[in-house]
Amino acid sequence: MKIHHASHFEGSSDFGVVFIWMPLAAIVGFIVGFGLSFSTRRRGFPGYAYRQGIALLAIAGLVALGGGLTYATAIRPHAPTIDGKPIALEIELRVPANGRTIEQLRATGFDARVDAVIEEDAPQASPLWRQTVRTDDFITVPMWATLRANPMTYQIAAFDAHDSWHTFRVVMPPSPRKVDNQWSDWIVSFSYATNDSPRQVEECHARYRVRFAADRPPTM
Repeated sequence: MKIHHASHFEGSSDFGVVFIWMPLAAIVGFIVGFGLSFSTRRRGFPGYAYRQGIALLAIAGLVALGGGLTYATAIRPHAPTIDGKPIALEIELRVPANGRTIEQLRATGFDARVDAVIEEDAPQASPLWRQTVRTDDFITVPMWATLRANPMTYQIAAFDAHDSWHTFRVVMPPSPRKVDNQWSDWIVSFSYATNDSPRQVEECHARYRVRFAADRPPTM
């Protein structure tokens, strides 16, 4: 189910197995067995063994056919490259300073990551605090995320220790053709706290651009 990008949210893929594939397998098995029992006329144990062998071969063939179709139609994410070189998203998150220093923002538990449709495709990405810049109005937190799959499957998530979430969807071609020094427009996120009495939390912005993964600045 995972290779077809089936959702795992609240066990959706498990319901698919239990309520679709298992009943379908039972129906197919019944039809095959019922048909073989009337199509063979041998009697006694040799006839029983013959029917069992034919049934097992038929089921094995169906399993092989189903597995082959599953493999052939699977969605295989591939890491996009430009001129054979891995690429990455350079990301900037802009958070209202509100009189805070960078250390005070970090102390609130502020963090960010890049999510993907398939969890295994999610790149390793975290704030680069050493490159963070503060102005009078904003604190700009940079991130780098090396792409492992179609960029259209990614979204940027920022959050803090108070369960305040900001989500930014990455909108770009599935196969970028060139690196771009031009940043995307700032994306505005209005998020709400997820506690029992939701309240509007501070506005956060994000932007990104395509870079070569090798251009990532050192973290130390």
